[in-house]
Amino acid sequence: MEELSGANEKVSPKASGLLAQLTKCEFYIGLQMASKLFSLGESLSRVLQSPNATIAGGIQAATYTVNGLLEMKTEKCFNELWEAMLQKSQEYSLNEPTLPRLRKKPKRFNDDADPPTFASPKEWLKSLFHQAIENICEEIGRRFDQPGLSMYDNLETGILKSPAGISNELTTACNFYCLDHEKVLSEVSVLSNGKDLKWTSTKDIVDSLKSLTPEMLTVFPTLNIYLKHLLVVPCSSAGAERSFSWLRRIKSYLRSTMGQARLNYCALINCYANDLVDELNLNVVMQEFITMNNREATFGKFSSV
Repeated sequence: MEELSGANEKVSPKASGLLAQLTKCEFYIGLQMASKLFSLGESLSRVLQSPNATIAGGIQAATYTVNGLLEMKTEKCFNELWEAMLQKSQEYSLNEPTLPRLRKKPKRFNDDADPPTFASPKEWLKSLFHQAIENICEEIGRRFDQPGLSMYDNLETGILKSPAGISNELTTACNFYCLDHEKVLSEVSVLSNGKDLKWTSTKDIVDSLKSLTPEMLTVFPTLNIYLKHLLVVPCSSAGAERSFSWLRRIKSYLRSTMGQARLNYCALINCYANDLVDELNLNVVMQEFITMNNREATFGKFSSV
């Protein structure tokens, strides 16, 4: 940054401004705050994106994360950050922290409340640290304290407990979707007949359904409807979100003329048939494509003869 700021180039003013920020103690302690707070948030994010995670486990993990963040809202925790900043300020020759310039509120935001004042930079930074903790806890609570999420928790927990018998969660979910909980229990009992049925997550339920033949699925009509309600909930999987990240790799700059129909086929293959595509013989596929009369048609619509 020093070399760029001293050079006579277009980026010199930006480099000079960044260098001025990097040499401030406020910048260093801000990085320490972010590392301390976001480490817990990253752990929670990994738990929620796990394919074996349950919504009940996710809610419990969010509760523990909020409790862990609130435990940081102490004088001792901030003093540790402050002492680490003072040590690094001497090591890196950082500028001492200063109070920000006091600004007046715009008249349109004037609610007869004076802006908070601080006696020292330490009090100001501590206030920012506590405010960051409150904002993160509020956002986590807003996402997990929703009626729809509570119903989904009942829907998932009820079916996971169903092999052991009826539960309040199962009754609540069946009443909401106008299903007979007695039929659900009886069909689960038939399904578990002859084998030990152990469902610990939504993934286990999906694997159990995949092992059944289409004829067997017709034997469990009520359970089939119940599980469809469970599986179509978007928050049950992070796969839908990942599909948006794949789009840029599917429709790249080299494939910018790809139409909507072909893009849909490619997206479906990328999301649901990666294993099948890896087993394809590319020579056979290319030979079939070459022998087609209408090459402008969407590739993938035609089956081999």
